[in-house]
Amino acid sequence: MNTNDKQPREIVSEKISPTEKLNIFGRIIYHPTVQACITICIILNSIQLGLETFPWWNNCMGSISNRIDHAFIWIFAVEVIFKLLSDKQRFFTKGWNIFDFIVVAVSFIPGNGPFSIMRAFRIFRTLRLLNKFQRLRIITESLFVSIPSIGWICLLLTIWFYICSVIATTLFGTKFPEWFGSIFRSMYSLFQIMTLESWSMGIVRPVMKEFPMAWLLFIPFIIFVTYTVMNLFIGILVTAISDIQAAKKEQGLKEEEPGSIEEKILSELQKMRSEIKELKAENTDLKSILKNINSK
Repeated sequence: MNTNDKQPREIVSEKISPTEKLNIFGRIIYHPTVQACITICIILNSIQLGLETFPWWNNCMGSISNRIDHAFIWIFAVEVIFKLLSDKQRFFTKGWNIFDFIVVAVSFIPGNGPFSIMRAFRIFRTLRLLNKFQRLRIITESLFVSIPSIGWICLLLTIWFYICSVIATTLFGTKFPEWFGSIFRSMYSLFQIMTLESWSMGIVRPVMKEFPMAWLLFIPFIIFVTYTVMNLFIGILVTAISDIQAAKKEQGLKEEEPGSIEEKILSELQKMRSEIKELKAENTDLKSILKNINSK
């Protein structure tokens, strides 16, 4: 379950390499000011969608709110179109671009009739903020990178749940059928215990009145699941985040502008030339001094 087995790759990135030549559409849509305006539009649209859940807002601003929503949809659609015209075939190689395309495309589905349920999914536009802030983007990418390792932990957790559920059903099923009457009820009860929600007074203590040694099952279960496994989850995420940050730094060094490298080389050459001139001047002075000494 080592996340360092493979080099973490960037799932999504809005960053454009300095070596890429952008056409007019790319220079417009990837301009920092334009991206900042789009981020503000996403935030305002999210607030507007939240306000639509209040009856007083719909009564006062119902038609205006719909027009505002349509305006935001077209702003996001123009953004996607400009990115398509800029990136062309590279557009669908970036995960965030695919996500933006799907979210904007779904927004054009009518929100009435059989598709009325689609109105509730408009709030997914808020998730586009994950691509606008680097820290959020790194955390999101780390979640995707951690999926294989998290999957193995979930398998380990499932095995432990199954073992404890069989034991609990066998030992406590006859006395407490509402909690441990079947393996599925036992798994649900153990899940409640794992969350530490009313686990002591709600389940464990009543069971211990009938089975005083029941703590030998519940306490190891809580220690293993609630503390050990959850710490493994956190450790994997932290490792993935640090790996992605290191990969981004390395990628940033590789994408350094060739122009800046040439400027550094030229500046170093100029320094070397000036030093050579100084050495030549000192050499001339030494020669003149030696000539004067020899003439005397």
